[in-house]
Amino acid sequence: MKILMTLMGLEIGGAETHVVELSKALKKMGHDITVASNGGVYVPELENFGIKHVKLPLHSKAPQCVLKSYNGLKRLCRRESFDIVHAHARIPAFICGLLARRFDFRFVTSAHWVFKITPLWKRIANWGERTIAVSDDIKQYLIDNYGLYPDNISVTINGIDSEKFSRNTDTSSVEEEFGISRDDYNIVYISRIDEDRSAVAYLVASAMPDLLKINPRARLIIVGGGNDLERLTAHVNEINSSIGEGVIKLTGARIDINKFVALSDAFVGVSRSALEAMAAGVPVVIAGNEGYIGIFGEDKFKISYDTNYCCRGCIMPTVELIRSDLERIMTASEEEIQRISDYNKSTIENYYSARRMAQDYLNMYKLLTPYRHYRHPEVLISGYYGFRNVGDDALLQIIIESIKDIRPDTRITVLSSNPKETRKRYLVNSVNRYNPIAVINEMRHTKLFISGGGSLLQDETSTKSLVYYVSLINLAKRLHKRVMIWANGFGPISEANTELALDALRDVDAITLREPNSAKLLFELAPEIKADVTADPAFCIEGAEERWVKKLCDRYGIEQGRDYFAVSLRDWKDTTPDLEKNIADTCRFIMDKYSITPVFVAMQNSRDLEISLKIRSLLGVEAPLVVDATAKELVTLMQNMRFVIGMRLHFLIFSANAYTPAIGLSYDPKIDSLLEYIGLDCTLSVKNFTSDALIEKCEEIIAKREEISEKLKEQKATLSEMARKDAQTAVNLLK
Repeated sequence: MKILMTLMGLEIGGAETHVVELSKALKKMGHDITVASNGGVYVPELENFGIKHVKLPLHSKAPQCVLKSYNGLKRLCRRESFDIVHAHARIPAFICGLLARRFDFRFVTSAHWVFKITPLWKRIANWGERTIAVSDDIKQYLIDNYGLYPDNISVTINGIDSEKFSRNTDTSSVEEEFGISRDDYNIVYISRIDEDRSAVAYLVASAMPDLLKINPRARLIIVGGGNDLERLTAHVNEINSSIGEGVIKLTGARIDINKFVALSDAFVGVSRSALEAMAAGVPVVIAGNEGYIGIFGEDKFKISYDTNYCCRGCIMPTVELIRSDLERIMTASEEEIQRISDYNKSTIENYYSARRMAQDYLNMYKLLTPYRHYRHPEVLISGYYGFRNVGDDALLQIIIESIKDIRPDTRITVLSSNPKETRKRYLVNSVNRYNPIAVINEMRHTKLFISGGGSLLQDETSTKSLVYYVSLINLAKRLHKRVMIWANGFGPISEANTELALDALRDVDAITLREPNSAKLLFELAPEIKADVTADPAFCIEGAEERWVKKLCDRYGIEQGRDYFAVSLRDWKDTTPDLEKNIADTCRFIMDKYSITPVFVAMQNSRDLEISLKIRSLLGVEAPLVVDATAKELVTLMQNMRFVIGMRLHFLIFSANAYTPAIGLSYDPKIDSLLEYIGLDCTLSVKNFTSDALIEKCEEIIAKREEISEKLKEQKATLSEMARKDAQTAVNLLK
């Protein structure tokens, strides 16, 4: 691929080093890389590696600089025809986002840090089609502050070139320049010396008088430059005046960081600098402005990994903490130092190699599909979309992805109640489902109309809903468009509305139904209408990436290592009057007898949240409450549940995808049909069930959990394969 990396500059810094190492690793893997920035000390390293650099004032938001950068990148993109443009800061991302409207390149971004949000930045920020974050907490920051969808954010690492960062590096040039001796005990601290990042430099310097008492040959080398260097120099000079000139050395900004790492006997720092020292096998004290972890080792791996070696949320560093840990390293035996060295190097090899980082980016790039801005669609999709219902959102996601897997450049428009959100989330065009002029205009220009997924052809919800979906099908037929009914459920439907629905289904090009009972009902009512049985698209939903599990559990207060079961209910007109009490009594019994804690899940906040809060109140326990989770995240959470109790169809499908046994509380025949289809007989009617009956089902499912899980594993594989056949049917209709 031809890839353009854009960032503010190439001076010394973690994000800058990340881009340099990424570009070099991708170049090694055969890709054509160009970097655009305001330039800096790393430009020669890129150019020596055969990577072209284009100098543009991408570091400044001044209007004249933005305009110059825009025009420069426009000329570059026109000349080079990049496959992907990748922005690594907010100013380049804003400019590249404007250009993405004019060119056919795929536009993605990286998030390297958390920054203060202003209303203006929030409004103009452009995070591209997909974003990759360098840690889980930065991913959560993007979700919380910019409203990015978790499924559109990947996570990578700060990849380190272990050949470059090695004890075998030739250090003679810096030894001579700064009068450094390998016979001394060299403690190295590397960071930008800016006011918001330099606190630890002062603390390490202040610890040196006491460390000299442990080893008279102890020396401290502080590497880095920034807006606080002058004040730090004064602080260092004051300490040196009492302990000896040259004990603490300041180098200023450097690009030969690897040479100072190779000279160090002990290292203090955070983030990328700490990882670079670990790659060389140096004992590392992880300490920064945001917190303190201490000497890195097996016991500190989890907290270091979770905070991306930045210590966010940890205790704050002090002189005493730093002095104590450096003293432990200085007095450790050779065997202990070797053990630390071996573990540090193996950690980099296993988790933080530059090649693995590059592969993370390539995996993210593979999720992109050719995309062009278009006025008119080839495919128009209708369904219950834009209402923030996790189940229906999952259906739309799978329909779009499965079509584009086969035919990547398909132009798709979705009818949605929230077109802006739908466009942002699914990267397709969208118009308001209630705007008849817009709907008719899109229908006139499309080739294929899809009535996609869910229980659209029924009047249990309302006749108004049925009339809406039937009217769209009839409009498409009148305009001579090809029509596909994609994995719908059919029924229940009243006698008064039966002919209305059947007339809409006559003469459509393809009908697939999500389970046999829908097909049976349709055949009984109209044997002349042909339909194939496939499976609900939601069976194709997989869980989120494994590393996201902890962050997800932390978000909802779910403790890892503890047993949980999930409960998802919805408000419904015709249930037993004691529904909330029966559920609360069941939850209390399971908690008391089995020590399994309930987790309440709202699939659609507007209809599910209130009843979950009522049951939690009756229970008298602050049980975890899951809201605003994506389908992938719910599948991941279900993997950590012993079993689930649910009313909503797609909640039960998500649990099946996680191989987790489910008890269906049936308010609609579709619940019974689904569980029957996947081979489970675990339903109770919401109209008349008791807590005793539900408890009996729970105990039965707890006892047979492993057996049921194995059956679900087999069924899920079969059903997901069947569900994917619908995409081929749709693509065939486009030919």
